Order: sequence, then C-alpha cells, then structure tokens
Amino acid sequence: PLDQSTEWLELLNEHPIFSDGIANENIEFVDGKQSCLAFSNNELYVAIGSKIRVLNLLDLMSAFVRFDHDDVTTDALDRLNEVDYVELQIPEIGFQIRSIVPDSYHKARMIAVAGDSELVVVTLPEYTEEDDDDCRAYTVGTLHEPGEGIKIMKVAWHPLSEYGSHLVVLTEDGVLKMYDVFEDLKQPEQIIYFSSKARPPSRYASFDSKSEDAASFCFGEGEDDWGPFVIYVVMKEGDIRAVCPFLPNRRQAENSYNLDKKAYSTLYELYRRQAKWICSVMNQIEDYENEKVVINPPTLSEHIEIQGPFEINPKPITSTHTYEATDIIYLDSDPVGVIIIAYDNGFVNAYIQFERIEGAWQLSKLPPYCPSLTLYECIDLDFSQSNTSLIKHSPSLVRDALLPDRIFVYHGEGLHAISVQPWLRELKRMYEKGIEAGDISVLQADIHSDVIWVATTQDNAIHASGSHVDGSGRIFFQNQGLPESDPLVGLCLIHGAPLCYAVIMLTKSRTVACQELALPTAINAISSVQLRPFIQSEKPVASPSPAIEALSQFFNSQGLPRRPQIIQSRNVPDSSRAKLTPEMTASVVQLAKYLNRYAEAIITGLDDLDNRTKAQAAQLFQLSDAIEGAVLFEAEARERLLALRERQRTIEIRAMTLLQKLLHEQEPASDEQQQIYLESLERLKLEIDDENGGGLRARINELEEIHESLRGDYHLLKPQNKTSLKLSGSQLAKVREALSKETEMIEETKQKIDFIQDKLEQLRLNIL
Repeated sequence: PLDQSTEWLELLNEHPIFSDGIANENIEFVDGKQSCLAFSNNELYVAIGSKIRVLNLLDLMSAFVRFDHDDVTTDALDRLNEVDYVELQIPEIGFQIRSIVPDSYHKARMIAVAGDSELVVVTLPEYTEEDDDDCRAYTVGTLHEPGEGIKIMKVAWHPLSEYGSHLVVLTEDGVLKMYDVFEDLKQPEQIIYFSSKARPPSRYASFDSKSEDAASFCFGEGEDDWGPFVIYVVMKEGDIRAVCPFLPNRRQAENSYNLDKKAYSTLYELYRRQAKWICSVMNQIEDYENEKVVINPPTLSEHIEIQGPFEINPKPITSTHTYEATDIIYLDSDPVGVIIIAYDNGFVNAYIQFERIEGAWQLSKLPPYCPSLTLYECIDLDFSQSNTSLIKHSPSLVRDALLPDRIFVYHGEGLHAISVQPWLRELKRMYEKGIEAGDISVLQADIHSDVIWVATTQDNAIHASGSHVDGSGRIFFQNQGLPESDPLVGLCLIHGAPLCYAVIMLTKSRTVACQELALPTAINAISSVQLRPFIQSEKPVASPSPAIEALSQFFNSQGLPRRPQIIQSRNVPDSSRAKLTPEMTASVVQLAKYLNRYAEAIITGLDDLDNRTKAQAAQLFQLSDAIEGAVLFEAEARERLLALRERQRTIEIRAMTLLQKLLHEQEPASDEQQQIYLESLERLKLEIDDENGGGLRARINELEEIHESLRGDYHLLKPQNKTSLKLSGSQLAKVREALSKETEMIEETKQKIDFIQDKLEQLRLNIL
C-alpha cells in the first residue's frame, strides 16, 4: 500500500482535471517551449488548449487524510472525485495556450497567459469557485505588427516590482518589453532592442552579430553587487547579452542592495555614471532601517548599454551552428555566478561568471566592453536520433525550489536533473585557500555535474544507466507502429509545510507523472567517520575502508531515481503496448544483464557494509569492556581518596599537639606571664563590677547623677544683662577649685573605663 502522505500524489494522474473533455478538446502541439503547468499558493494551474483549470492540492491532500480517519474502506479513486477542479471562464482567450505564469506577489491572483504571439493577463478573485465567471482578462500591448507572426519566446514577472505588476516579454525578433499592467497595458514602460533588424534609429544599440533571433532571458541574482538589476538574454545562436540596470519605474528591493553600492563610485567615466545613478537612488531612501525600500530608478541622459555578446573561453567543442539555444538560467552560487544554457540538440552548457555585471551606459569616450564567461562543462543529454522522435526538442530550464545549485531540464524525451554542486564545492574550497580566480586548476580537474534522468516519455527507449548520461546505457526498441512521442509540455515544483516536496510533469496528452523529492540535507550521505583506535588491544580488529565504493553511486541523488520513470501516454492503446518482437526481446535480455550487474554491485556493497558493521560491533565490545574497567577503577580510587583524607586529618591533629608541646618546652616563662596577665584582667573585671557598690561602674553612675544635678545650676554662671553678679576673689577661687576637681574626677573615670574596655577586648580575643 502507498504511504498516506504521498498516495494522493501518486494518484494525481487519475484526477478528472487531466481527463475531462480531453478527447473533445482540440489540442495542437506546436514546436518550441511550452509551460502549461504552474503551481502557486497551494493551487495547481493546468492549461488545456485554450482553457485554464485550477485544482487546490491542499484540499486534495486533506481529503485523503480525512478519509483515512473516517472511512478506511473508501476507494482511493473516490477520494479524487471529492475534490473538484475549477475551469476558468475566459472568453478573451481564443488561442492555444503556450505558457501560464502566475504572479507570486499577489499569490497567483494574476496570471500571464501567452500563446504563440498573443499575451493576456488574467485577474482572479480571491477565492476560486466552481464555474467561476468573475475573471477578468486584459490584452497586453501590441507585440508586433499584424500579420508578422512574431513569436513570444518568454514571459516573466519582474521580481523587484513594487506591486508585482511589471511583466517582461521577449519576442523572437529580439525586442524586450516591460509593461506595468496597472498603469498602461498598451504602451511598454521600457523597450530594449537586441536585434538590429528590430531596432529603430538612435535607440539602444547592440554589437553587430549574425545572431538576430532571441531565445530566452532570465533575471540576475545576488546580494552584494548589481546582480538583482541585471537581465540576461540568450540569442538562438548562443550569444549571451546583458543589460544593467533593468528595473521597473517603481521597484522594491532589499535596502542592503542600495547601501552596499556606495563603494562603486570612482573617478572613471563609467563609474561616474554609476555613482550618479546610485546617489539618485540613495536620495530617495528616507529610512535606512527598513528592510525593504521602494524607489523610482533614475533616468540618465545616456541610453543603457547592451553588454555583449559575452566572450566564451574556452570555445565549445562544437563549432558548426546546427543547433539553437532554447533557454537560459542564472544561479547566484558561492563563490561565483553560474549561467546555464540549454540547446535543442541535447547539450546543456555550464558557464562560470568570475566578473559580475555592473551598470553600464552608452558613452562615446569608452570603447565597447564585452564581458567574459568561462565554459566549465558541456553536458550531453543524448537525445534520441531515431525516427520515432519527430518533434523538435526545446529544453526548458526550471530552478529547484530548495536547492540553489540544482536545476531541472524538461524536453521532448523526459526530464533531467542537473546539480553543479560537486565542482562548485571544489571551487569554493579553492577560494577559501586564497587561490586567485585566474588559476584554473579546478577547471582542469575531472569533476562533473551530477546528471540524473528522472523520467522518460519514450515508449521505445529505456535508459539503463541512470547515472551520468553519456549514451552508453540506453537500449532502443525498434519502432513497431508505436504512436509518436508524448513530450513534456509543463513542469512545476510543489513545496511548503502543508504539502510535500515533489516535481509534477505534464505531457502533451495531459498525462501527469509525479516524483517526490528528498528534502536537502547538510550532511553528505557517503561521508563516513574513520574508526579511531581508542583502545589498544592485543588482537586488533580489522575494519574496511570508511567509504564504500560499491554503494557510492546510490547516494547523493536527493530522492531522485537512479533509473528514469517511464511515462505512459494516455493515447497509447493497450494492444500496441503488448506487442513483443525479437528485437525487443533481445533488448530486454541486455537490460536484464545490466540489472544483474546492478544487483551484484548492490550485494557487494551490502557485504562490505556487513563486514564493517561486524568490525564496529567488535570494537564496541572492546570499548564497553574498557568502560567497565574504568568504572571499577574510579570506585576504588574514590575509596582510597576518602581513606587518605581521614589519615591526613589524624596526622594534622597529632602535629598540632606536638607543636604545642614544643612551644611549652622552649618558652615556659612566657606561659607564666600569660597566666599573670589573665589574672590581672580578672581582677580588673571584679573591680569594675563590684556587687558591694564599690566598683568603678557604681562610681561612674554616682558621678553622672551628681553631674545631672549640677547641670540645672549652670545657668547661674551665665552673665545677666539686668543684674550682674559679682563674686569676690576668694569666692571665685573656691568655685573654680571645685569645678577643677570635678573635671579631674570625670576625666580620670573616663580613662579608667577606656582602659578597662581595652583590656576586656584583648581578653576576649585571647580566649577566642
């Protein structure tokens, strides 16, 4: 049985949203890229012909969970029918939909719908309900003159738009337009011409090149440079060009983007323009403490310079232009930027950007500047060259939602996942060691990207290797009347706390395949800890190497399969699938041999794991015995320590006694004097506290009473103003004599009291 958390994902292909009315719908497949599947705000958007259907995946998952608790006998397919989809009623869309792009700013309440040469913006209500007719559709601009038939190559919402209302459109003739759908749907806010045949006189100029047709574009990234302000455009012949700054009139960005730009102002002509532009931006920022700010990018008198085409070093091996570029994507990785371009012949080139793009304007004093890229790797997806593959491949690149160094490439034959982490990790290590960027030793190392074939739409091809795609592992069945290929026309990644982390694929026949992905982990799966010799034993335990080479190919796939999932088309009859020919039998035999070798490798790896586990168990037993011995030793040591403490206390007492005896024998006279001193102190104490009334304390009390009685007569000694008392000489002498005696008695008594108190204090200290 399927796990409850992903059962709804496995059965998603059976939902009526992909099957209702498909037979009656006139769906024509057109060459070129298609993106008929999108995910935003827990809702799945599917374009079928000229219709758009919406399915809430969170409601679908909740229905499965609810049935698991309420009714365990309910069939799984019945659960799908409990959650209905919504088909949007948009009469303005009368064309075959090529791509749908929800706006993430408004939680998919605005959707850009593009056909071959038509573009419509659809606004949705806050909550979509069944047969919802509260949708509004607005035609965007006049992309070209009537009858020209210029195709739309790509449509995307600008990520720095203040209200998420700026739509960027690239047409095949090399014209890049940006519309503010809230302000003006007819006239673009900005126009950039990348082709001389479409550029009016005195407009943004480009370098002369044979490449006149545009293929795709992508936005730059970064936090400490001009990265978020750059847009990259790839032409069909592979030329790469960039424009910086390319921003909406009102844009929203992290405040750190602006504060870090002050360091770029220099005395050079170009940098003066950058400084002027940056200072104008800084003057619009009122509060530097806000995380995000909204500004109007300044307009200089000079036009923005189109930088490119980029110089590629080294040159690609293939020199003849028998192929066309189809898509481009930029990865802001550490420590360098990575640009990946897909071609319709099955090649995917990975370029390293050592020098970041900066803002540039057309200046007559400065010569044209061509930035450079370093070609690191050419990945061959090995597209089928058989006659059954009649549809032109147009690979599209989709960024992984959680892993910044992994992308998905979907095309006519299926889906590939490419991870540039292996060689980026080595490049980062080189930078940390202080190696200059010019040292290309890491570029010469044999470190490839991880390429995994996730799914295939070819009924007549089975990919047998599942590792790095090089064409050696694929087995082809001879064409025996099988229907034409069912290419992928849409791909989206779902993620978030309520839902799972998975990739959903949509084919031309509206067949859906899902592949659940593993959440990224910070620990390398094949990394292992060396067995350390903690315990020295007479019989050492032999342990195998920590890295098990036989199983290394099964790790680091991040949940992706090692063999591609075969997507069966809805249009393939069962009779055609059941045909078996001698050629197919021989191919199956070859596949069985490969699977046998595959199984032998797994068994060998498991044997290595078993031996390693046994060695670790033996070492664990040794460590356990050593720990038990250490515990016993600790208990014995604790008992010995307690005994030593008691013995030390006894020795200290004996030593103190002996010391006192020695002092008494060496100075006996001092002991007698001390005894006499103590006896005198006792005598003084008795004199002070004599109970018979003759003690010093009693005398002090008596003197204090006499003093208090005489205090009332002291005013007689004060001179009187009215009557002056005059004493004779003999009388005055007697008074003075009496007062002098009283004063002497008081002073003498105070001295005795102070002396006695000092003696008592010394006695108390000696006793203690």
